[in-house]
Order: sequence, then structure tokens, then C-alpha cells
Amino acid sequence: MTNRELFRIWAPADSVWSPWAKPVLFADMSANPPSSGQPFAVALPPPDPGVLAWLAAARSGRTAVVLDLPGVQTVERALQFAARGFRPVPLFNTTNGVSACVPVADLVRRLVDAGPVLTSLPQPLPPDAPPVFMLDANRNPSRAPSPGDYDNRWVVFPQDFPSADFLKRNGITAVLLWSDKPGAPRSGLDHVLVRWQDAGLALYEHIDDTLSGQTFASPPPASDIASPRLPAILRVARPRAYRSLWQRWLVALGLRRSSAGGFGGVVPQPSSGHG
Repeated sequence: MTNRELFRIWAPADSVWSPWAKPVLFADMSANPPSSGQPFAVALPPPDPGVLAWLAAARSGRTAVVLDLPGVQTVERALQFAARGFRPVPLFNTTNGVSACVPVADLVRRLVDAGPVLTSLPQPLPPDAPPVFMLDANRNPSRAPSPGDYDNRWVVFPQDFPSADFLKRNGITAVLLWSDKPGAPRSGLDHVLVRWQDAGLALYEHIDDTLSGQTFASPPPASDIASPRLPAILRVARPRAYRSLWQRWLVALGLRRSSAGGFGGVVPQPSSGHG
């Protein structure tokens, strides 16, 4: 399977959400990206049944999901949602390099391994299947890169997501933020959520903290994945520079754009002066 074919699996031409899928990480792969050599674990224990029951009921009004988990876990969860009728939409807007600030090698392998699973779902996803947007919660670590590091930290902007009007036109009336941490949404994503909130979309959140730190080398026991917390109503405070012309500049301050699109670049070595 080529990287182009893999991207088309994750962003099929007939899906209404594919224009928002980010091609940069797929384009950054080798032309024939290698898999891990292991079958994708399709029998992962599901999230808490109460959460799934809530989501199934909420889908009578069509709910979109935003997964903001560490990258590998986001892929795992996205496949679980795909089996329940949601369309995964990868938004990983970064590239890879030597000494990368944001490790993405495992994420890439999981995207490759999961491709055949998406093509063999028992029920093919319709073009208008509700979206589950995929983010890496580790996209912008606070540690400053050193000279010689590949700075592939990245952020999200409102333009990386469909507008509230587009969501509504496609039957979406609510959004569930599925995160790995309580508290305010991560910088950048808060701007997205407040725009949706202001436009009248109902916002909810579910904290998936039981998965924190796991790598899914083997499926975790069901007792480790269950959570008694059901989605709660989410109110997001207006962030700094909300709707400001400076917002994109402020959010991306100090990050490096890749010439291929997205984020990523080598931090230069300081030049030595000559006396």
C-alpha cells in the first residue's frame, strides 16, 4: 500500500469530512510505508458502556466527536468509533525528523496498520457518517527544543475544522470533546470550541484519563478502561485574542512551518562569531 492509497483510506473522496483531513503526515511517510508486521488489535475493550449509550442516544441529534488523546490512543479510539458508525478524520498536521520534539513514529505505524481495518468494517461508512476528529494531545509539549532538534510541535486553528454552519448543514447539532485531561481545552482547540459554542452547537466533554500513559502493546483489561463518568456539559471561556487578526500568529509563536505543509523544521545551530 502506498502512502497515497493509505491517505485515501483515511480520507475517502466521497466523505463530506475528507477536505479537513490533513495529508502532511501521510505525504511525509515513505512511498510504501512499512507496517508494524502485527495485525491491528481490533478487539480492544470498548469505552464505558454508559458513555456509549449516552452517545448513541445523543446521535439522534447527530454528535461529532473530537478526540484529544495521545496519538496512538487517538487511533485506537477512532477505530472503535468507526465500528460504531463514525468517520475518523486525521488532523495530524506535522512531519517527522531526527530528534523530533513530538514522537510520531508509533503514530505512523498505527495509521498504517489501521488502514486495512477501515476498509473491512462490517458496515461501510456512509459519506455523511458523523465525524470523529483525531488530534494528538502531545502536539505541543512545553519543553523548548535544542539546536539540532527537529521541532515538529504543532497547533490547531479554527480553519482546521468545519465551521459551525457546515456542521449544522450536515446534521451535526452537538460536539463531544473526548480528552485525556480535565480542565480547559488545550490552546488552539479552545478557539475552535468557542466558535462552535457561540454558533449554538451544544458542547460536551468526557475525560478518558484511564488510558493515560498506555501504549496498547496489548489490549488493556476491561476493568482498566471503564469509567463511571458520563459526558458533561462543556462551557469554554473565551480565550485570549479570540477572533483577533493576531490569533494565528500568537498561537503559532515560536513554532516552525514545514516547506511541505504543516509544521516541522530543524532548529539551527547558533552561529559562532569571529573576533
